[in-house]
Amino acid sequence: MMSSHPPMGMAASSRTIGKHRLVAGLGTGGMARVYLALAQNTGGFTKLLVLKVLRAELDADGDFLSMFMQEARLAARLNHPNVVQTYEVGEDAQRHFIAMEYLEGQALSSVLTRVGRQNFPLDVHLRILCDALEGLHYAHELADYDGTPLHIVHRDVSPQNVFVTYTGQSKILDFGIAKVAGSTRTVTGVLKGKVGYMAPEQATGRPDRRADIFAIGVMLWEAIAKRRFIARGEDDVVVLTRRISGKDRPIREEVPDAPTELAEICDKALAAEPDLRFATAADMRSALEAYLRKGEPVDARSVATLLETNYADERARIRGLIEDQVKRADDTGPMIDIHTHATVTPPMLELGVDIPIEVAATQVTSSSGAPRKSSVVLLLGLAVVILAVGGIVASRRTNESQAAAPRESAPSATPMVSALPSTAALPVPTAEAVPVTISVAIRTSPAGATLQLDGETVSNPFRLEVPKDGSHHTVVSTARGYNAETTSVTYDAARDIIVTLKPAAMAVPARPGNPNDVDLASLKTKRPKRTVDEKDPYQ
Repeated sequence: MMSSHPPMGMAASSRTIGKHRLVAGLGTGGMARVYLALAQNTGGFTKLLVLKVLRAELDADGDFLSMFMQEARLAARLNHPNVVQTYEVGEDAQRHFIAMEYLEGQALSSVLTRVGRQNFPLDVHLRILCDALEGLHYAHELADYDGTPLHIVHRDVSPQNVFVTYTGQSKILDFGIAKVAGSTRTVTGVLKGKVGYMAPEQATGRPDRRADIFAIGVMLWEAIAKRRFIARGEDDVVVLTRRISGKDRPIREEVPDAPTELAEICDKALAAEPDLRFATAADMRSALEAYLRKGEPVDARSVATLLETNYADERARIRGLIEDQVKRADDTGPMIDIHTHATVTPPMLELGVDIPIEVAATQVTSSSGAPRKSSVVLLLGLAVVILAVGGIVASRRTNESQAAAPRESAPSATPMVSALPSTAALPVPTAEAVPVTISVAIRTSPAGATLQLDGETVSNPFRLEVPKDGSHHTVVSTARGYNAETTSVTYDAARDIIVTLKPAAMAVPARPGNPNDVDLASLKTKRPKRTVDEKDPYQ
C-alpha cells in the first residue's frame, strides 16, 4: 500500500509539510485544514496519520495562533487509550501543524444516526460511555510535571466528541476548548460547549470537572430514553433558562419503566447542584460497570460487532480510496478530498464548506519547555482519528440537527473517519462558495457587565469576525444590582448590539459556591414603596 518517497533532504514540494507527505484532504472547518498524510522517518519507515494545519490567513493572528498552541500544549500531555493520541507539533515555512493518530471508526453521533437510537442496544451504549468516562477521569486527574493538578475540564463532551473505533474502543476527542488551571485568557467567537450538553454552572459561571459528568449524564439520559435530551430546533435561550432553573425533565418522567438503578445513576449525574453529582468520572463509571455486570457480558467485541454490521461496505470503500491516494502521493497528480472527491491544492484546502472536524492537538517540547520540531513518534499498528473541529460555532447546528433527525436514518455515505455529512449532501466547491465573514460587536449599558458567549466569559465590549453562516448563539449579560439579560445572536449579518440591563429590585444574591450564578426567584422581589418629603425631596 505504501509507495516510495524521495530521499531525505530533498526540497519539499507543495504536498509536503515538515516530514509529512500529504496524501488526501479530509475537510476543513474552524481554524484548520485537515489532511491524511504519510510520515517518513529514518530508514524509509512510513506511517499514516492525520495532519491539522492552521489556516494561512489565521497564522498571523496572535489570538488564533495562541489558541492553536494552547490546544497543542495540553494535548501533548494526554497519553491514554481512551484519549486520542498526538505525535508532533511543528512549524514549516510559517505553517503551524499538529500530527495525530489516524483511527478507523466513527464518531458516536454518526453511529447513532446510522443505527438509529431506537435500535441502538442499551448495553453497548453504556459500554461506550464507560470508556468515555475512563478517558475523562484520566484527563481530570492529570498533573503537571511537578505534581500540581492541572484541573482540566473538557467543556464540550458530546456524541460528536466520542470516537468509536471499528475494534470497539472509544476515545475522547477535541480538548481544543478545554479549561486548564491557571488559564484565564479566552478567544472570543469560539464555541465553548454545546448548549444541549452544558451543565448549569458552565452556562452561568466557571465549571469544574463535574460539568463533564453532567454532559455524560445527558448522554446517558438519551441512551435510556432513545431520543434527544432537548427538542429538535428548541431555542438555546429556552434551554439555558430551563437548565439554570433546574427544570430539565427527569428520566423517569420520560421512561417510567427505566431500570431503577440506572435511573438513579442518571439522576445523580444530572443533578443541578454540582455537589450532588458523582464526585469523579471514575465514580460514575464504577456505578455503570456494576449495573452492566448484572446482565449479559458486553465488551469491546460487542461494540465492534455493531459497527461491522453497519459500516462494512463503507469501510472497504474508504480504504480503497485511501490506498489509491497513497499510491499517488509521490507523483504530480491531483490530490482529492476523500469525502467530497473535490480536487484540493495543498496546503490551502478550500472546499467552500465547513465540515466539523477537529483534531485534538499536542505539542512535543524540549527540555526547556519550548516547542521543537521533531519527527513523528513511531507507534505500532495503523490506527486513526479525526476529531470534531468544534472550535467554531458554525459546526454545532449541523451536528445537533443530524443527531436529532426522526429515527435518525443513516446518511447515504457517512465517512469512515468522522461524523461528517453525507458526501451526497455536500455542495460542489466553487469560487463563490468560500465562506463570507461578518463583524459582530456586543457591549452593555451600563458598561462593565459580565458577558458570556455560548457559556464562555468574553470581554466587554468585544468584537469578532465570524463566518456568515446563519448560526444562532446566546449572550448572557450579568451585573450586580441588575437583572440578567439573555440575548440571541444570529450570524447572518454584521451587527453592533447594545444590551441594556434593567435594575433589579434588590441585589441578586449568589448561590453558595458559585458567585456568578443567578437566583431567578430573587428577581421577582418588588421594590418597596418610597415616601417623598416635599420639603426635602433629597432625603
